[in-house]
Amino acid sequence: MTTSAPLQNPGQTWRRTKGVLIASAILGLVATNIATLISEDAHTASYEALSSALHALPLAEPILSSLLGSSPSAVRARDVQVATATLAKKHADLERVVETEVQLRKTLAHDLEATVQLHDNLKREHQNLNQRHLTLGNEHKALQVENKAHIKKSFDQASTAKSISARLATRSTANAARNLSSVPAETVPVVGTAIVLAVTAWDLNDACETLKDLNELNEKFEHPPVSHTKVCGMKVPTQEEALSQIKGNWQAIYDKAAKPLGLDGLQPQISLGDGKKWVCSTFGSITGLCP
Repeated sequence: MTTSAPLQNPGQTWRRTKGVLIASAILGLVATNIATLISEDAHTASYEALSSALHALPLAEPILSSLLGSSPSAVRARDVQVATATLAKKHADLERVVETEVQLRKTLAHDLEATVQLHDNLKREHQNLNQRHLTLGNEHKALQVENKAHIKKSFDQASTAKSISARLATRSTANAARNLSSVPAETVPVVGTAIVLAVTAWDLNDACETLKDLNELNEKFEHPPVSHTKVCGMKVPTQEEALSQIKGNWQAIYDKAAKPLGLDGLQPQISLGDGKKWVCSTFGSITGLCP
């Protein structure tokens, strides 16, 4: 009869198995930690193997999480996360700075455009002012030339007027003196006729010269001239011609000359005796007329 081996307690078997597994896990983790220090791929493969082997153990997950959390890849992941967050914040800050710079650039561009437009407007206005200045300068020069011409013209006019006025005054004075001094001689019968004719010729010459002076003055003042040819062309009759005209018609001739002077009602009535008396008193003894 064979003797069978004694039956083991199931609880003891589980505790023994659990201890072996934990010891194996610890040894495996030590080995894998050494490997993961050299290779991140070995760490990941070891973690997956241990995760599969210890999945059924209640303490496996916390142990694996603790071991994985201290691994270089986890540290690098956290560093990457921190660095990523830092870069994200810097990126956001840079985006705000860029946005501010873009807005500032737009503002500066708008201001620059407005400044350029203002510069163009001022440049055009400056050109217009330069052109206006040149125009005014030319107009000023023209006015200066015109003013000099007017001054010279006024001076010439004044000089001519002064000269003509002096000539007219001298001529008028001489004419008045001449006429007054010739009155007594003109009253002498027959002989006085020569004086009358000479004075009349002189008066006609003065009248002709006066008209010429007036035309010279009109020319200076740009006025239309007056005709002087009629007066300057008049001829004084000779003594014989004048005496022949009054023979038998002296009263009509006297009336014609006296009327414009207002003397037409003062026609003299001279008797033969009065005439003889006046001639004799003037010329003295005349044979056959004055005793």
